[in-house]
Amino acid sequence: ASERRWEEREKKQRKETAMNYAYDLHSVQIPQKQSKKQEEEEEEEVKRKGERSQFHEAKRAIRKRRSSDDNNNTSSVGIELNLTTERTAPTLMELTTRLLAENSDAIKSLKLVPDHLRRTISNLASDLGKVDKRFMQLLIEDSPSEVYARNCVDLLEK
Repeated sequence: ASERRWEEREKKQRKETAMNYAYDLHSVQIPQKQSKKQEEEEEEEVKRKGERSQFHEAKRAIRKRRSSDDNNNTSSVGIELNLTTERTAPTLMELTTRLLAENSDAIKSLKLVPDHLRRTISNLASDLGKVDKRFMQLLIEDSPSEVYARNCVDLLEK
């Protein structure tokens, strides 16, 4: 009988330990802020030991990041980063090549157009699915170099 009580007590103790452990893992506890004095004491202790482990470096960087007012432009190691992308207006060349690609069916000739612009117009027209037999013929005529054309599924070789 005493063995059975002992087993039940041990079983109950294991269950309580497991529940406490699970509670500790899954409870939402707000970490208490340390006073500045405690933080300084920790830093002095680390300096005294002469250790600069990665954990302490990361901890210090997190504190610095939290305390800084302007955290949008700096990373944790102090390197300034520009986190916003600057949008620029398209150039006149980009606008006209895009317009030519959209209206590729209205182009009569590409005789005086340089090869790099032909390639750009061809790529944009291919992306829009506007490459047909007539447009391919315009690209080929008077072109001393290669012709690049993507997305030419609708063209047939003759």
